[in-house]
Amino acid sequence: LTDNAYYSEDFDYIKTTSYFHFGKGSDESTPDSLPLYSPFTTLDVVAHEFTHGVTSHNGNGGLDYYGESGALNESFSDIFATAIEIYTGYGNPQFIGDEISINTPFLRNMGIETDTFSKQPKYYMGEYWYNTHEGEDNAGVHTNSGVQNAWFYLLYNGGSGVNEGGYHYNVEGIGIEKAEEIAYRNLSYYIHYKSCYRDAVWGSLQAAADLYGKNSREFKAVKEAWCAVGLCLNDILDIINDPNLPNTISNQHYKAYADANKLFVECQPGCVINIHTPQGTTLTTRTATSEKEVFVINNTHFVLVSIDGETHKILLK
Repeated sequence: LTDNAYYSEDFDYIKTTSYFHFGKGSDESTPDSLPLYSPFTTLDVVAHEFTHGVTSHNGNGGLDYYGESGALNESFSDIFATAIEIYTGYGNPQFIGDEISINTPFLRNMGIETDTFSKQPKYYMGEYWYNTHEGEDNAGVHTNSGVQNAWFYLLYNGGSGVNEGGYHYNVEGIGIEKAEEIAYRNLSYYIHYKSCYRDAVWGSLQAAADLYGKNSREFKAVKEAWCAVGLCLNDILDIINDPNLPNTISNQHYKAYADANKLFVECQPGCVINIHTPQGTTLTTRTATSEKEVFVINNTHFVLVSIDGETHKILLK
């Protein structure tokens, strides 16, 4: 493909081989009605593709390249391409692909305002949101990435206004270094293969709390920037701020308890066990075949455990 750049991997029984593909751009036979591109080797494009490699090897299984997970995958690549442009002082960090686009101004706009060129949403499930269950581009991965992109832009740059839902936001920017640290910690510690936008909100808030504390201006900026893009999720804040999470729950029918990242559930064979992330994403569902089932759970401080329909919070770490 000449008008594209992408990251890929080959697997065998011994090793994984990673490849980066950078197209040479449009040739003379490209119809005038189509976008035209120069070689896909500018700093932001190269940094974007290398970040796909980082995401793929984040230690948590990477991010599925489909739907909301794929949109987050694309967004993290745009985020770190932006950070690298700012650090080097090369290029315009508000735009991705502006230096390769010949007859359009850019590929994607990191800013909070929607535009008719990239047609990316800046509000969760708002204008330009793409159906995440079917359709082209792996269900809109290059489109719906605009929501987290706008969150990151506000986080480091700051901004105020009224979003599509009528919310008056005012984000105090924390600068590129802190914003990038929070995004990277989220990607490295909390994002998992099937993460959705709710998981990204949870992980970034937890990352900010880890780095700067729950009462810090950085934590407040992360929250307000998510509110600006339509993800003001107070239920997640309630979970993060809950100081009394148990690591054992029991009654006459079952017992569940944690030891580090292992969760043990004792119940009668045939009981149904569902384990969810704090945001409600299903991690696993199992019908017990023994009186003690063991689950290994990584990269979350606690989970929601449902045993025969009864749900409890359990602290893991």
